[in-house]
Amino acid sequence: MYYILAMTAPSVLKTIRIPRDLDERIMRVARARKQDFSTVLREAAARGLADEEGIDMADALIDFIGKSSGIAESPKETMKRYGRSRHR
Repeated sequence: MYYILAMTAPSVLKTIRIPRDLDERIMRVARARKQDFSTVLREAAARGLADEEGIDMADALIDFIGKSSGIAESPKETMKRYGRSRHR
C-alpha cells in the first residue's frame, strides 16, 4: 500500500541521525519504487504516525456520510428476498 502525501503545506528542513542499516533499507525501497529518499522517509513517517494515532473514522468516511438512498431493511428481510427475482 502506498501513501501519497500532497506537499501543499510549506515543508520544514530537519536533520536527523538514523542507523546505517535503516538508511540502507530506505535506500533499497527508494530504488525499488523509483522515488527519492525523502519521499520514502516522509511516507514511512506518516504511516507510522497514522498507526500510532489510529484512524479517525469520521474523517475517513466524511464523503460517504448521508449519501445513502432507499429504504433500510434488516439482513433477515434481505435474505427472504434473495433469489426470488430470478426466473426459473
